[in-house]
Amino acid sequence: MKVELVENKLEKESISSYILNDLKPWFEDEAAVKNYVEKSKDYIFFKASKNGKNIAFIVYKKTSDYTIEIFVMGVLKNYHRKNIGRNLFVKSIEILKNYEYEFVQVKTLKEGIDDGYDKTNKFYQALGFRKFEVIDEIWSKDNPCQIYVKSIV
Repeated sequence: MKVELVENKLEKESISSYILNDLKPWFEDEAAVKNYVEKSKDYIFFKASKNGKNIAFIVYKKTSDYTIEIFVMGVLKNYHRKNIGRNLFVKSIEILKNYEYEFVQVKTLKEGIDDGYDKTNKFYQALGFRKFEVIDEIWSKDNPCQIYVKSIV
């Protein structure tokens, strides 16, 4: 698997749109998908490819001089449970450490609400993320936002 930083906005749009459309169970809301695709063009974007095919991407948003946030991440369904997401995260963080970031954070749906998102929570926990805070006001009381953080220094 090859991990690369992507600078071209059209390439970012193409990759994110293609992969997110493959992940309808997690990304059902068309407006949200459009928002992810559009905003991803202006953020730090890495892709993973295998045999020339784009199979995953991860987008980071700078939230402070020392912190980046996983804005959106996607792995084609056929590549789930094959360490693609883990390897993409690890390799992209190795590159981002050169920019003096110290922390990475991610927001997801709190555990116990949805089976699919429970797997997402377990994924971040397995990467070493720690539960930081749950905030109902970010999305809604019915969709409590779990914030995870991880030191990368």
